Amino acid sequence: KIKRMRLGKVKTVSPERVKRNLITEMLRQRIGDPRNFQPQRDFYEHTKIGQKRFWHLYNGEKNLTEPEYIALIREWNVTLEDAFGIRQVKIEGLE
Repeated sequence: KIKRMRLGKVKTVSPERVKRNLITEMLRQRIGDPRNFQPQRDFYEHTKIGQKRFWHLYNGEKNLTEPEYIALIREWNVTLEDAFGIRQVKIEGLE
């Protein structure tokens, strides 16, 4: 059908692709498997992050901003110590 209608490839925006996905790391620490997280409307209202923006962040297509990070920490009741630990860069070989 695509050939009959002479449609080309769909143009997509090239994602940023983050190096470390902080959302999945927080979810792993909070609930175990990130795939078990099912956000509801209340979640989006409390964090003030839109549904589309959240899924871009979750999939690692966009970078997380500071206000979004703080909103997620508050929503998921992550302690400040754990939040700082997640943000820390881990260097292999140094102990």
